[in-house]
Amino acid sequence: MRNQWIAVLMTVAVPFLFTLSCSAQTPKSKELTYEVVSVKKSKGDPNSSNLSVRRDILSADTVLPRLIQYAFGLPWGDQVSGLPKWAESTRFDVEAKMDEDTMAALDKLPAEERQAKRREMCAQILTERFGLKFHHEVKVLPVYHLVIAKGGATLKRTESKSPGSQTSMDRAKLVGTGMTTADIATTLSRKVDRHILDKTGLTGRYDLELKWAADDDEDLQSIDQQATIITALREQLGLKLLPSKDSVEIIVVDAVSQPSEN
Repeated sequence: MRNQWIAVLMTVAVPFLFTLSCSAQTPKSKELTYEVVSVKKSKGDPNSSNLSVRRDILSADTVLPRLIQYAFGLPWGDQVSGLPKWAESTRFDVEAKMDEDTMAALDKLPAEERQAKRREMCAQILTERFGLKFHHEVKVLPVYHLVIAKGGATLKRTESKSPGSQTSMDRAKLVGTGMTTADIATTLSRKVDRHILDKTGLTGRYDLELKWAADDDEDLQSIDQQATIITALREQLGLKLLPSKDSVEIIVVDAVSQPSEN
């Protein structure tokens, strides 16, 4: 009887110990980070601001709120609160470059996951160089609901085989391939100074070219600019923006400091 119990225990214990051994020997996946990061106060034009993310480089000459917006995928500036006054006016030059292994690892990811990883890498810069500490809250804010207009949506389904989306937007035009209506809402939120929530119920991916009027001296966040985008959405895509209020997740900054230059 004793020998039978020993046999049972060995049957249970050996696979368990083997699993522990394999777990201990399996290396954790490498955290993707920028190899070289330079941060310093900007000496450029105080009226300009830019943030560019290329295959191997993040380059920015902008204020801290814009960096936070990018890192957390926030389309609207009011989704960040608790920043000190200097953060709104002090611009920083940020140059970050990744190594070949990190580029190769990113290239293997689907487009949307790759974009999310790049944002995480930017968030790491904010944590390490700016000492950013934060928490999430939900707040009721003025928003737009993106809905289907009377007469129905006129979006063209994509023929792209890629699982992700590609977008290009300038002062008066949005061009997209493989975009969801949620992508459209997020992208246009930056133009109308209000968060747009997708309430269309549409689940497909679409190719589109949306154009609206914008004079060279027109404020992108003015009422006139909003009206032209609202009209363009209805006439060109069969979509409509309805003013409303809704719960929106925001980032509340608990601590942040100006980084030492290098």
